[in-house]
Amino acid sequence: MRKGLIVGKFMPPHLGHSLLIDGARSQCDELTVFVCNMIGQAIVGELRVSWLREIHPGVDVRLIDDLPPEQDNSENWAHYVARLMGRAPHVIFTSEDYGDDFARFAGCEHVRIDAERSGVRCSDIAARAIMGVKTPTAADAAAPIATALTGVAEPVAMRAAAASTRMTTVTAPHEAVVPRRQRASPSDDLG
Repeated sequence: MRKGLIVGKFMPPHLGHSLLIDGARSQCDELTVFVCNMIGQAIVGELRVSWLREIHPGVDVRLIDDLPPEQDNSENWAHYVARLMGRAPHVIFTSEDYGDDFARFAGCEHVRIDAERSGVRCSDIAARAIMGVKTPTAADAAAPIATALTGVAEPVAMRAAAASTRMTTVTAPHEAVVPRRQRASPSDDLG
């Protein structure tokens, strides 16, 4: 049984995340998504987890503590996720360069999905910009994703849009192309 892993903040979940998760899910038997959480983040971890569970039923979505900045490197992440999972995954899925080192330290395969952002031209920065100053709380977790993220589609519509826009130009505001800085570690990935 091939077990896959994705690690990120998902702040907030967007179509790029859906492309990554759907692509990973199609290449493994079990997929775990770790949502990194740290006190003081603009969107509480429980809310991000509830959104991902709604958008991606059947995927094991778990909230984990983010590593402190001084420990945030691929080697530490490899040891941390192996401890959380009980063993290293068979494959780590990312869309970032750090995944090679992360997987090497974990002793597993690395699969990069849509590193060029050609399937869904979306970024965590653009998605957060839509939110403005609103800071959702755990109480918002029961609300549909569109309520908390003005301008972002409902989960079912979001998945349908992801499927229909994989190789087309995306023009919706929440899918704007925003330059992304180079990612250095797993917790930097995915917003």
